[in-house]
Amino acid sequence: THTSGRPAITSPRVPEKALSGLTMPTWGERLVPHQQWTRKSFLRGMAAVGAAPLLPGLIPASAQAAPSDPPDSPLAAAGTAVGVFVDAADDPAVVRAAGDLQADVERVCGVRPDLLRTLPQSAPLLVLVGTLGASPALDHLVARGRLDVSRVEGRWEASVTQVIERPFPGVARALVIAGSDRRGTVYGIYDTSERIGVSPWYWWADVPVERRDTVTVPAGPFTRHEPSVRYRGVFINDEQNLTTWSHRTQEPDKNIGPRTYQRVFELLLRLKANYLWPAMHPYSDFFNKYRENPELADRYGIVVGSSHPEALLRNGVHEWEPWIAEHPNADGSAPVYDYTVNPAVISDYWRARARQNAAYESSWTLGMRGLHDSALETKYATTIPEKVVVMNDIIADQRRILAEEVGAAAETPQVLVAVSEPVSAARLRGEGLAHARGVGVVEV
Repeated sequence: THTSGRPAITSPRVPEKALSGLTMPTWGERLVPHQQWTRKSFLRGMAAVGAAPLLPGLIPASAQAAPSDPPDSPLAAAGTAVGVFVDAADDPAVVRAAGDLQADVERVCGVRPDLLRTLPQSAPLLVLVGTLGASPALDHLVARGRLDVSRVEGRWEASVTQVIERPFPGVARALVIAGSDRRGTVYGIYDTSERIGVSPWYWWADVPVERRDTVTVPAGPFTRHEPSVRYRGVFINDEQNLTTWSHRTQEPDKNIGPRTYQRVFELLLRLKANYLWPAMHPYSDFFNKYRENPELADRYGIVVGSSHPEALLRNGVHEWEPWIAEHPNADGSAPVYDYTVNPAVISDYWRARARQNAAYESSWTLGMRGLHDSALETKYATTIPEKVVVMNDIIADQRRILAEEVGAAAETPQVLVAVSEPVSAARLRGEGLAHARGVGVVEV
């Protein structure tokens, strides 16, 4: 392990495999459940899944620099770094990522740019970072015809990066990074970081950053197109090695907490991913145990979902027992996790999390399994057709909760994982789940 506490990727020792809990198949393979990954195979898999599909979107052939293009734009030279402007009205995720660009420039040249929240009255060079509709300065450039956003405006996670001469009074030249939405802008920022030589793996895999005195980027324009897959990410599953490493080196008082998730969020965004199913096993702290976790995810711009037994972001392993201790039956007994027996208690349990996380960008898992991925318990539904009816009732209840607590923001994405027996049986027999129409299905 390096002195920084990060896992050394060349070490073969099992306790050092800090990332082996992330479940992700490499190209042409089906992932065997509970497969143990070596660090090298994990890194190869993440590189294939996280980077290869995105290369065409990063610098399309039509945007390759031509001999007649303007000269490269400096970000740092002669011990001075170009200031980075982000409008005060822009999204916190954009402001935070702009801070990473500051740090990345410093990693390359040893000088940290200033982060500006108002336009300078006079500057020979400037980096302008902004989101369409959230940055008045950027929108002013578009309105004046100085920046062509026709290929990204209204798109999902798209961006354009280019140099503009004399964009504002007193500013001679600006490198503009314009996103169609907050993640589009964030990805444009990280594209720029990669162009100056900072790998997405600079921290997790200790990829070295080549130091140099002068840092420049091509003038562009470079267009990042809307991705063909809207939600792209990882499931931190079978995460005992990651939990052990996190506890030992990052957060001695936690078993995967905010400090670790910050690093995961940053890596996902640098790889142009946006989606996470967090750790969920008994030896890990459940994601919503620490309110900083969903707050941080939102500040980074990460969409958080949950695995198939964690309906509506509820972790049954850790959360059901405390819930029923506070919500006993009328006779004082503990309610069982069976929708045919205790629908009201279970519905309220789901509703509390929907209300708690309503403000965050989430993916809502529907359906129901037993606690910690055991079989669905249905005391009063013993046949498959009866269980299909129950599952329809469960999904209808969950979607009603989301409509009431989250509103239109909860309409997508909602997912149903086809692993529960009634779900699988209904699909195989063509019976369908009437109340799941419009819900995305995850096949396992």
